[in-house]
Amino acid sequence: MDPTISALILTYTQTKDPADLAAVRTRAEELGDPHAIEFADDLQAMAEGRERRIATPADHDPLLAMIPAFIANDVSGLRDAARAFPPDSVTGNYFRCLLAGDVKGLHRAIRGLRPSYRIALLDLAVEAQQEMYESPGDQRLRKASVRHQREATRLREPRPRWWRLTRR
Repeated sequence: MDPTISALILTYTQTKDPADLAAVRTRAEELGDPHAIEFADDLQAMAEGRERRIATPADHDPLLAMIPAFIANDVSGLRDAARAFPPDSVTGNYFRCLLAGDVKGLHRAIRGLRPSYRIALLDLAVEAQQEMYESPGDQRLRKASVRHQREATRLREPRPRWWRLTRR
């Protein structure tokens, strides 16, 4: 992510001023960064009280608290921030399980979502856990990322079922 966008996002997390969020979106559009544009749109939707994919308005403040720790690559800060999510939050359960390396819990947290969202969240989990285990060398996170990768592959390429094969 562009350092300017990171700085603007950090400013928004501290001020929660819509003008700062508009500056993030403007800079992302100038750079043509689709991920930053979508992130700004998601933050805008949550700030306005609209649900966006799996995040609800109640997830807005805890997500903002995670951003500085994420940019600083501070895993313990991320774990502390993840505890602030409501207990029934899909996003909160996802982050808590992701940061703890809890494979079954993460799969349970996203079970009710559409397959495309589940695949995207599993891919994000793989990337995040691979980055996290490289710095401290936590083998549990490495093993979790491998299992998430397998689950994402299973969702992308489902095996043919025996009852479908018998109809031919």
